[in-house]
Amino acid sequence: MKGEQEVLFGLGTTFKLESIENDQTLDLWKVRLITTDEGSERTQEYIQAQKEMMKEYSPLISFGRLLWNELGQIDRAENYFKKLLRSIPSDHPDIADIYNGIGCVYAKKGELDLALKNYNEAYEIRKRALCATDPKIAGSLHNIGAIYRAQCKIDCALDSFCQALSIHDKNYNGDHEDKGYTIESIALAYKSKGEFDTALIWLSRALGMYMRLFPSEHPEIAKCLGSIGSVYEEKGELNKALDYYYRQLEMEEKCLPPDHPRLLKHLDWIARIYSKKNDQEKVLTLYQEKLAMQRKILDENHPNIASRLMKIGDLLKCYAEYYSQALNILEKCTHPDSSLQIKCLDMLSTVALNQGDSQLGLKHQLNIFDICRDMYDPNHPNIASRLQKIGDIYLEYARNYEEASRYYSECLAIYQIIYNPRRKEVIDIQNKIVKVQARLTGENEQTKQDDNNDNEFSLFD
Repeated sequence: MKGEQEVLFGLGTTFKLESIENDQTLDLWKVRLITTDEGSERTQEYIQAQKEMMKEYSPLISFGRLLWNELGQIDRAENYFKKLLRSIPSDHPDIADIYNGIGCVYAKKGELDLALKNYNEAYEIRKRALCATDPKIAGSLHNIGAIYRAQCKIDCALDSFCQALSIHDKNYNGDHEDKGYTIESIALAYKSKGEFDTALIWLSRALGMYMRLFPSEHPEIAKCLGSIGSVYEEKGELNKALDYYYRQLEMEEKCLPPDHPRLLKHLDWIARIYSKKNDQEKVLTLYQEKLAMQRKILDENHPNIASRLMKIGDLLKCYAEYYSQALNILEKCTHPDSSLQIKCLDMLSTVALNQGDSQLGLKHQLNIFDICRDMYDPNHPNIASRLQKIGDIYLEYARNYEEASRYYSECLAIYQIIYNPRRKEVIDIQNKIVKVQARLTGENEQTKQDDNNDNEFSLFD
């Protein structure tokens, strides 16, 4: 159309960055790109692999999986799946996949009981709707097994994984990614049992399958390399572990977005090995190098930069300086990492309290409480634990017993809803309420005594 200046290009087109310049007249940055064939083979391999995966799921489910699995946006994925659950009928063909997606999100967040509940819901729906050898039933068994393993119920986990693998063997004669995932999970279950050599045999089988199935640089290959490294770490063979962890991270830096949470997590694994080798100087250098690299790639207010600053603060024990820098970044983020923000505020609160600044320590905890209210349901245990922590500060640092009593009472009200009366959390908070009430009574008695003394002196006047 006349007057339009559109550029059309197809999915999978690759570009090379030619130049970046600032146009002060137009008040914008000009980025010049040229098309290139470099990397196109890897791009096409990846797109084809994604197409194969997406055949198993509807577009509704594929989008949610993209959020948590590829982009690492866990909170957005949770909100997305929960909105789907509220908006579609209970007999919708995607309903089991939605429960499964919610289970995956909870598993990523470490909320294992909720993950297992949603995985079981998906499993029961699938058993009613599908034949016994359907791959999605194997998928449910695999996911349930993963939660059992995380809960240290290893025999239950192995039973679920072996049932899943039996179904896969009936459906796929040769290599298949689902078989690979289950084989890797069986390996990790044996690792949890301390049977490291058996675990390495299964992991070698999984890695070979992944390398035949996926492009040469793929997140699943990288993940399996990391799993092998973790077994060697458990065996105490730190140099071998370090080699596999480096191979994992180098591959992930090529095939994942630069702000993907796995990059941070797996850098920490490498740092952990150096710490075990008592090489703290190497750990510090590693974090400083990655921080400098990320500052070139990411926005200056990106959560990953805040995370690296916090790690450096931990190593140097300069918490106030580095955590304050991190908090400044997190408060400016368009989409802040709530969990990271809570960790940062928690540390700054502890530092302030240790320095005798109860008001600043309390301010940080109140900010955490506001964040938690946006993250959790009103009766979530994390809300209760934050109420208790605020009460602790009022009791032990601010000596404001009325406020301590109020926060403890709100905490107890939640615990009484979600726990039985003999639960440790309930008993502990009840004891704290008794303690603060005793101090309030003591204050009142002292006030009465002071009033009596004032009256006695007034008689002499």
